[in-house]
Amino acid sequence: MPKFQRPLRWSSENVVELFDSIVRGFPIGSLLLWSKELPAGVERFGPVEVKAPEQREGLLLVDGQQRVTALIGTLRHPTKSPTGGIHSVWVNLRDYTFKVMRTAPTELAWLPLNVIGDRKKLHQWSRSFQAGSETEELVERAFDLEATIMNYAVPAYIVVDATAEVLKLIFSRVNNAGIALKDSEVFNALFGADEDQPLARLAEELHRSTGFGKLSEDWLLRCVRAVRDPNPRREFSEQDRPDSALINRVIQALTRACDFIITEAEIPHSALLPYRGTLIVLARLFDLHPQLNPRDRTLLVRWLWRGALSGVHANTSNEVIHRQLMDIGQDPTDSVQRLLTRVPRELRAPDPLAVWNGGGANTRFCALTLSSRLLSTDMLTLSALQCELEAHNLSELFRSVCPAHEKTIASRVWRAKKLRASEDHESATPFGAPDPYSLLLDDTMLSALESGDETEFIRLRGLALSVELDELILRLAAPGENDRPAIAYLMGGAA
Repeated sequence: MPKFQRPLRWSSENVVELFDSIVRGFPIGSLLLWSKELPAGVERFGPVEVKAPEQREGLLLVDGQQRVTALIGTLRHPTKSPTGGIHSVWVNLRDYTFKVMRTAPTELAWLPLNVIGDRKKLHQWSRSFQAGSETEELVERAFDLEATIMNYAVPAYIVVDATAEVLKLIFSRVNNAGIALKDSEVFNALFGADEDQPLARLAEELHRSTGFGKLSEDWLLRCVRAVRDPNPRREFSEQDRPDSALINRVIQALTRACDFIITEAEIPHSALLPYRGTLIVLARLFDLHPQLNPRDRTLLVRWLWRGALSGVHANTSNEVIHRQLMDIGQDPTDSVQRLLTRVPRELRAPDPLAVWNGGGANTRFCALTLSSRLLSTDMLTLSALQCELEAHNLSELFRSVCPAHEKTIASRVWRAKKLRASEDHESATPFGAPDPYSLLLDDTMLSALESGDETEFIRLRGLALSVELDELILRLAAPGENDRPAIAYLMGGAA
């Protein structure tokens, strides 16, 4: 913290309102940081003490002290059941109301936010939490809340090569100019009118034409920037205003990208896309090269799947996205080849016996496998599946049929709420699923479930899911295949 930072003035009400704004998706303003060499030191964020080593390129928090202190002090509170201070915030999992507690609540639905802020603590809590019939729902809501809070993006501006006097001036003006708008809001203000909000129109048009889902305006803005310029730091301004031609280019590029993801990468909806940063790269690629040859499209599928399975695509920082955007040049085949070099062939297969987390890539891969079965066996049409994925979250669509292992991915069956078995064993089906055999269930698994051997059921279902996942990976990620370009391209002709 710079010495000219004002003292902390937030009350418990301010802290509670901050988390309520995050959960509602409201903007909470941007951070202003000063990049400079810093000595080792100790900083306090409410009840949390941070020992910082010497930094050659450290960051001083010029603006955002109140918010950052509230976030760290609450989410990393060192007390197991925090009470008594403004950072002792708890959340009611039934309705996502927040409250600073003076004494620990006895109602089971209340959870301290420092559990949400620590994935290890959250998993430990989920394994021991018991609330009767509400257990599954409250645990799922806790993980959904964790995803919402921890994935909430806060814009930040970094000032370099500035003196302390300049920083004081910037700090004064920022704090006297109100709360900064989100980037997408600034974009809409610069470009749109009351009857035409460009990012909302872009989201609606993409969803209408592809069925891939309504993408967030923040992600769409990053796609707009990528189509306009490979430098993601370049902002729009009054002197550099976007125009309708740019929006139309983005609509066309993203329509091609979404169609490619659906039909060739076999990911029918954005809810099943492990990492959305790939959309930014694909938007620029399909803008510059709308007609990729079949071989390049096959290799691009491998790039998408390998990057997702290896976790490479999880990093969506501006620096990482910029490097990938710079890989896309005038030659489409060279562009795809350069992208491929950024993802490894050594892949981590998703674990069907892991804990179900609707926002996690591991869970999305397994849900994608089951969705693929739904489509391949004609249980659902593509449009019907997309409608279901748009209307419901994954936890609602894939329900557990195994109470003893309800947190396990392998226990999930399409729209199953309970097992309904008749006197005829062969007619046992998960309620709500018209054909259990298309969902990687067989007579052996159903017999184990009917006899009460849920551990055996989970083991067999996990094996079946693993086999199906391996087949998808071999076919789409193709880790053992040659990644050469088309023969015609290698021979110097038209690809």
